[in-house]
Amino acid sequence: MPDGQALQSATSHNLSQNFSKAFDIRYQTKNNDYQNVFSMSAGVSTRIIGAIIMTHGDDDGLVFPTKVAPYHISLNCIFDDTNQELNAKLKELANKYSQKYRVHLNVNKDSTGEIIKNSQLRGDCCVLLMGPNDLKKNEIVFIDRITKQKQFINLDHLDQKLEELFSTFDQKLYQKAKAVFETKVDFAQTFEEFEQKIASGKFVRVFYCNEDLYEKQIKEKTGASSRCIIKYLDEQTQERCFISNKKAKVEIYFARSY
Repeated sequence: MPDGQALQSATSHNLSQNFSKAFDIRYQTKNNDYQNVFSMSAGVSTRIIGAIIMTHGDDDGLVFPTKVAPYHISLNCIFDDTNQELNAKLKELANKYSQKYRVHLNVNKDSTGEIIKNSQLRGDCCVLLMGPNDLKKNEIVFIDRITKQKQFINLDHLDQKLEELFSTFDQKLYQKAKAVFETKVDFAQTFEEFEQKIASGKFVRVFYCNEDLYEKQIKEKTGASSRCIIKYLDEQTQERCFISNKKAKVEIYFARSY
């Protein structure tokens, strides 16, 4: 996560025969007798929603990838909600773009600032604003959720602008999150370095002997635990464990977690 904490997003569990005995789920063996099945569970749950919010959200509200964003486009009337020609144009645009995108249409008399604030808070991918003068100029105000920059787009070019936005939106989110993640990852050769980097909110990559005794010591002294094995090392490795100085068996990440 952006604060340097680890969040377990997916999990797997060996359920053994606990559930199959409770629900009498059995199979016939080659010896024609019956045994309770062994079962397991694996996957992600609603926790992943929290991970998305924590990874991509900012001080202005939610930011979602396009596949899960409640609305792709927030389409809004500004300055004159009684202008029938303006409202008709906005409804025309809403009908057109709802064929391809999830569109939120707002023709209420909200202030421009309130419209933008609510749209960003909700996590809409972009907000479009149109007032009477914009209608006369055949243009619309365009603000995307990532850059938050205001642009005036001619309606004849709006299709192209939306195509450009949504063809790159998720990749930009990914690159932004990746850049933050890379600032949070560091390497330690000694336990002293490790302590300092964990205290500063880092994911720390180390070579490790992978023994439970040292895992407990690390947890007690720093609050960090092993999160993900990067790779297993071969017997010929010259790498030494950062805490025990024994021959390292794995390259691994440690971090504090929720």
